[in-house]
Amino acid sequence: MLFNFNLKLFVAIAFSFGASAAPAPSQNLTERVAVGNNHVLLTTDINWGGARTLLLADSYRNCFQIPDGFFGKVSSIGPDPGITCYGMVEPIHACSDISYPSITIRYPGISTTDLWIVSSGGVSYNWNDAITYLYCENPNMGIPE
Repeated sequence: MLFNFNLKLFVAIAFSFGASAAPAPSQNLTERVAVGNNHVLLTTDINWGGARTLLLADSYRNCFQIPDGFFGKVSSIGPDPGITCYGMVEPIHACSDISYPSITIRYPGISTTDLWIVSSGGVSYNWNDAITYLYCENPNMGIPE
């Protein structure tokens, strides 16, 4: 009984000093600042770390082979607001068939390991460090007729 009383007293004191029972913030809350309306940010590490580069999505339809130094090493991708990207690994289907296995990426992007894992039909795939091509649609540039 003494242990139970001491535990209750400890909890009461902890809460009186501002302790909270709320869980620690998830790493998914890492924010990315948009660079404009027409870019896609790539980094080589989780949570926007490591080497960085920007891809310019300057038309409605944009097909990118991931640049040297980032090819198969992308751990964070962040399209600017309005842009939707599809990450792929197969060059044969790159940008011509987005129904082929791909991962959809919208602002603010994907920057954590748990968001890279996509399950479909009972199979999970980890896209981290796997994407070699991006197809991005940028309606900020006008939708083609």
